[in-house]
Amino acid sequence: METRIRELEAINNELRVSKSRVEGRVAELEQMLSAECSNTQSLGEALERETEHRLQAQKQLIVMQQRHFDEPRLSSSSSSHLDNSMVLSDAKTTELNKELETLRESEATQRTRAQKAIQRLRDVEGELLDLKARNEILEVRNTRFDEEVKAVKEECAKENEGHEQARRERDTAAMLLQEKIDELQSVKAENAELRQSIAKLHKELEESGDGNDLQSGEVGQLKRAKRQLEAKCAEQEDELDDLAGRAQMLQQTLTRLEMAAERSRIERNRDLDAKEDEIEELRAQYQRRLRAFEEQLASLQDANSSLVKQNRILEARVREIDNRYNYVESSSHYKRELHKAMALLHDTQAMLAHERENAPSQSLIRQLREQLEDAEAVKLSIVKGKHSLEGELCEIRAQLEAAIAAKKACDARVMVLLKEKNSAVERAEEYNDQLQAALKKYKDALQQNSILSIQLKDQFEQLADMGKDKNNLSEKLSEATSQLEFLKHSSVEKHRLLLAEQRIRDLEMKLDLEITQRNRLDTLLAKANDEVEALNERLVEANRARDNEVEVAKRIRKEAASLQDQLHEMRKREQDLLYKCKMASKETENMEMERVKLDAELKSAQQRISYLRESLQDSLEHIEDEEWKDDVETTDSGSPRNGSFIRQKRQVAGNGLGKLA
Repeated sequence: METRIRELEAINNELRVSKSRVEGRVAELEQMLSAECSNTQSLGEALERETEHRLQAQKQLIVMQQRHFDEPRLSSSSSSHLDNSMVLSDAKTTELNKELETLRESEATQRTRAQKAIQRLRDVEGELLDLKARNEILEVRNTRFDEEVKAVKEECAKENEGHEQARRERDTAAMLLQEKIDELQSVKAENAELRQSIAKLHKELEESGDGNDLQSGEVGQLKRAKRQLEAKCAEQEDELDDLAGRAQMLQQTLTRLEMAAERSRIERNRDLDAKEDEIEELRAQYQRRLRAFEEQLASLQDANSSLVKQNRILEARVREIDNRYNYVESSSHYKRELHKAMALLHDTQAMLAHERENAPSQSLIRQLREQLEDAEAVKLSIVKGKHSLEGELCEIRAQLEAAIAAKKACDARVMVLLKEKNSAVERAEEYNDQLQAALKKYKDALQQNSILSIQLKDQFEQLADMGKDKNNLSEKLSEATSQLEFLKHSSVEKHRLLLAEQRIRDLEMKLDLEITQRNRLDTLLAKANDEVEALNERLVEANRARDNEVEVAKRIRKEAASLQDQLHEMRKREQDLLYKCKMASKETENMEMERVKLDAELKSAQQRISYLRESLQDSLEHIEDEEWKDDVETTDSGSPRNGSFIRQKRQVAGNGLGKLA
């Protein structure tokens, strides 16, 4: 691959050198073209002058012919005047003959020059076509080279991936090699131990050579074990040889991979050096954007701080309103509970009165004791559940606050990204407008270029027509010369000569105007070409900027989508937490209701117990009074047995009261 890349780079350098040479040759040919154009212009001017001279000569010949026809009419009246005019006409004819000879010579020289110029122009046009063909070939080669470079880059990327895979395989192979080396060492240690055991067995066999039959059986078993151990040793030695060969192969592959890694590292360093320049340019652009974003961030932070202050004020107000509402609800709730407790108290009092009248005291005490124990256990469980629910509620509140803060941060981030997205869309629209304007200018320049090319074609056609006119004029001049030979004794009037000179000057002025127009059109064409090139460059830059903006917009859309997903997840979590908070608040309310009920039941039970204690104490006192009377009566009668029975009853009643307490 490296040799292929180097060959492609050498080919690219050669193509660039040849392109520069061709461009230099094109510049030289353009200079030659401009020189030839100037020569053709000068030749055209000379041809126009010659045509004017020919026209003047033709006019003079026509005048001379008319005079020749008028001479016999005027011969009788102006004989003396004819003698003078003949002398003048002879002098003028000699001068005209000299001028005609000079004109013929100049015409011949100019024809040769024109032919040479036309040949040169044809050669230059052929060279220009060849250069255009070579430029097209070079452009095709450049495109192919760019495609090959892209393919080479892709292959380099694939080779880098393969290199990474090979590095991983190398690491795994090194790990396997280390494991195999450890296994080899363990196998060698086992082999050494086996050899030592075999040597010991040999010694034992030699010592106990002439043994019993039992010993011969043991010797056979030992020989079998020896054979098995020798076979294992041979297998392990073969495995050792295989592992050594694999280790050598892995070492060779490792060296190859290291060489390839070194080459890829050098290429990567080159690519990094080339990319660092681009990164610096991008860094400068992003620093500008960062400054703009920092300014926007500062303004957003100011707005956020004001919103946070307003949010805190509103939260404080909401807390005050919640506290007031909770206080009102709790006061009404306590009033309801008081009414319920009073009703329950009257009910329990009525029940106790009814039970005192109907049920025995001991069963009531047991039931009330069991109810009291159950109420205490329920109270403890309720208190524990309340504490756990309070802890969970605190955790849920903390999670809710964190979720709200994250939601606010996500909202701020989403707003910033939306602003960035809108700014990027506006920039893309601006770039599109600029691109459309550049395309319009490009189309206008192309239209102007086509118009100028049409005008140039028209001028070339005019030149061809002028060449045809020149040939016609040369033919007419030859005819005029033939006529001049017959009309040597004619004369020309002065005012007609002046008119001919004036016409010559007018034609020269027209020629100058056409030359200036042609030069102006050439300059306009050059300017149009420059504008077209500048518009092409602007179009390329606008396309690049548009691609960059599109990439930035795509990235921003991806970030916005990810942030929207995060926000959606946070909202889901917030809803779950709110639902949990509601459920927990409902559970706490239910537990508080149950606790209040149990407290009321406990109070009623305690009141019942207190009433029962009082009634029991009254009944016990009444019983004691009766027993005391009986004891007094029995003491009077003198029976100790009844006294001990009374004492036992008193002890039982005291124990019952102690248990109730």
